[in-house]
Amino acid sequence: MKPEPQFEHIIESLSEGLIVMDGNLCVTVFNQGAEKITAMPRSLALGNSIGAVLDRDPWIAATAVKSMEEKKVFAEHEGRLHRRLGTTIPVVATFSPLYNRYGDIDGTVLLLKEVWGARLLEIDSIRRDRLALIGTFAAGIAHEVKNPLGGIKGAAQLLERRLGAKDLTEYTDVITRETDRLSGILDEVLNFATPRKPRQDRLNIHQVLDRARALLPLPEGTELKLEYDPSIPAVIGDGEQLVQVFINLIKNAIEALSQEGEVRIMTRMATDFHLAEPGLKGNKVVLVKVKDNGCGIAPEDLDKLFTPFFTTKPKGTGLGIAIAYTIVKEHGGLFSVESSPGEGTEVSVFLPADEEQSYE
Repeated sequence: MKPEPQFEHIIESLSEGLIVMDGNLCVTVFNQGAEKITAMPRSLALGNSIGAVLDRDPWIAATAVKSMEEKKVFAEHEGRLHRRLGTTIPVVATFSPLYNRYGDIDGTVLLLKEVWGARLLEIDSIRRDRLALIGTFAAGIAHEVKNPLGGIKGAAQLLERRLGAKDLTEYTDVITRETDRLSGILDEVLNFATPRKPRQDRLNIHQVLDRARALLPLPEGTELKLEYDPSIPAVIGDGEQLVQVFINLIKNAIEALSQEGEVRIMTRMATDFHLAEPGLKGNKVVLVKVKDNGCGIAPEDLDKLFTPFFTTKPKGTGLGIAIAYTIVKEHGGLFSVESSPGEGTEVSVFLPADEEQSYE
């Protein structure tokens, strides 16, 4: 069921994915949009059953059958699509019965639209509003606690000087150490609640990533893979703050592994959408991904990651991801986390690029 030559260029020009299946669900048309969305070359799709082509998404074949059997159009069906390279993206799918010239149903037409960028912006807006409220509340508590904490430490140090017995000063040492620890946590809370405005420098993102990973020891059995795109432009931002972001993300990825595993750091241009933050010269986007094949995160815990003091680690404070998210937002960027238990976690950081200069 190949399209007529005069219509072929129209089909190939569509940004949406167009997939046509015959009555047996074999793929007969698979345009460039479908290749891009699924990350599947058409040579692997044409002539094969849609159930085999998209074997991890049985809802597509099931809905195509339902569309033919009920002779109905199923429009704006929302779902997640597994791409060939392993990632998943949210899509909107429309299924339509395909009629021949005699009025009989010969197959199904599937139109796929990727809504990843739009959905990420929507989720990010909700998360940002919620964290702003939490940040205001946390900053107030931190300021109130920090002053008496300083008094407790001062009193402990004074008591230590007056007590001569070593066995007694051990207790004042505990008070001093614990007040220092709590003070450090409060400093992190304040960094989250009232972040410093980032500098607006042109940065080589690969140098930022190399600085971050150089500060982290790599445990035995952990493999680090770098997949840098040398053609991407410089990013606009604060080097010290971004190093802090990626130290946290790489450290989390390493800690998610068991005795051995793999951490991948990838860079590329994000072509799915643009950033248009006020004050930025350009709106092209550089994407940095930090991916591990470790324990993964339970679905019910994913959105809680950005909540201060939520942690799944025995000794974690739950502030690292929240601070990293805040820094990225102050840069006019976006932050996304995808994870599956037992399969690993992929964190995506989107940063504004400098359109006027590259660092090749």
